[in-house]
Amino acid sequence: MRAAALWRIPLLMEPQEGAPGGEPNSFRGHRRPVIGIHLADGDFVVAVRENALVALQPHPGNARLILDNEKILAPGEQPLGIRLTGEGQLEVRGDAFGLRRVRRLRFERAWGAYRLDIDGTPSRDVRAPLRMEAQPGRLHLLHP
Repeated sequence: MRAAALWRIPLLMEPQEGAPGGEPNSFRGHRRPVIGIHLADGDFVVAVRENALVALQPHPGNARLILDNEKILAPGEQPLGIRLTGEGQLEVRGDAFGLRRVRRLRFERAWGAYRLDIDGTPSRDVRAPLRMEAQPGRLHLLHP
């Protein structure tokens, strides 16, 4: 599914309106917006609902955020929560700046390791810079 999201390849086609559907519990394709995360080492990760950045060091200093084109300094020890809204935007939450809705986010930090939680599950340790962007309708999920 990650390759399909990266290359915009559908896994299944959505049924056309008025087309006969199969069995009531059969699998179908479903377009859903995702959060695309570009890591510093060149990897690409997909989050379906939300992600969070949590500092692994006790006093990491300030983190530099670029929300769309606005530069913000935020305390690095506080978790940064990012969710996907129904409109296909990123909803970024932080104690230093409240709640913002943006299309893309860049997280920059001179040093320090952070934990990236994807959809509520601790995923991996990452280093800055990270780029995140809303990618509406890019992933096709299967559901009964």
